[in-house]
Amino acid sequence: MRPRHNLYLEPKLSKQLDELARRSNATKSAIVCAALNDYFRRRAGHELDEMFGTRLDRIGGHVGRLQRDVEVLLESLSLLVLHQLTVGPGFGAGDAAAHALGEQGFDRFITEVGRRLARAEKAPGRGGRP
Repeated sequence: MRPRHNLYLEPKLSKQLDELARRSNATKSAIVCAALNDYFRRRAGHELDEMFGTRLDRIGGHVGRLQRDVEVLLESLSLLVLHQLTVGPGFGAGDAAAHALGEQGFDRFITEVGRRLARAEKAPGRGGRP
């Protein structure tokens, strides 16, 4: 058995409730129950936002930083592979001039990674890919 409640409504609300009950073939109790359920559901949503909103924002920031780190790694790896397959010839261990050239190539590599990442940050939605 459902408990009985006595409610006082403003005349305008009472009239609207009567009209809605007549048009929808629903009881006034069913309409009020549905309205209260919706109200409590929305209220619970706000309470969840208040309880977890700050934490979720913090987690979102962490995810954003992780995404950027992954983009840096992918960009670096793709440039390294490109460099190794197309530009970098194999040199012997004792060739000092070749190693100096290799260091210059590495410096260019780092500069290019930085340039591409800066360009990717300016163009949202690209995901960091050239």
